[in-house]
Amino acid sequence: MTDERPTRAAWIGLVAASAAATVVAINQAGMNLAFTQLEAEWPSTPRSVLSWTISAYGLGLASFLLVGGRLADRLGLRRVLLWACAGFLVASLASALAPSA
Repeated sequence: MTDERPTRAAWIGLVAASAAATVVAINQAGMNLAFTQLEAEWPSTPRSVLSWTISAYGLGLASFLLVGGRLADRLGLRRVLLWACAGFLVASLASALAPSA
């Protein structure tokens, strides 16, 4: 039998992937919790537009997950994770600063 203990790099990779997944989950939960506040701030916006905004987040995440997996195979996991985190940050800031739905 061989000793198959995880290496330090494996633990760092696990922590990085878990942190990225946690940020995404917290952002999604925040959007769901903010739904009623968004309705109050944008009373003229139909409820279906706000529902679609929340649903589009999950749809975009699933789409980018497939593309990101393929890119990670070709370009490397670290590079793709860093670019994905940067893109997520920019998209989150753009969404937070949006004047309307």
